[in-house]
Amino acid sequence: MEFAFIPNRLLKYLFANERSYYNWNVLFSNILVLLVFSLMRYHIVGIFNLVPHFCLFNTLFKIDCPVCGVTRSICVFFEGDVYQSLNFNPIGLLILLFILFQIVIRSIMIYNNGYDLLLNNISKKASSYLIILLLIHWIYIVLI
Repeated sequence: MEFAFIPNRLLKYLFANERSYYNWNVLFSNILVLLVFSLMRYHIVGIFNLVPHFCLFNTLFKIDCPVCGVTRSICVFFEGDVYQSLNFNPIGLLILLFILFQIVIRSIMIYNNGYDLLLNNISKKASSYLIILLLIHWIYIVLI
């Protein structure tokens, strides 16, 4: 569940150490996600309200998907309304904390010049736990 969507071709021109491409990619991608959510918080929710809601999962199974409300949760959190953020989807705040966590550990890994096995394992475990929590929350919501 690590965000890494910057093309490696671009990173190749910026950094010589190929081993650190992935760390730079995750770092820049997470910073970009935070910037988009924090700077566009009012506009994202407004755009979502203008566009008809379409969720393939909801269309096929007639229940909300596991990540339903996460984007709105994060946007509303940046507006300062923690209570409403938790109402949309409490996992949104955990995802936000995970993004901040990724920024910190990727910065440490880059500072240590490459690949740190311990931090990489911690990142993968945190990612797995976040997905498990997301699924547990979703099952709870579906059953209630």
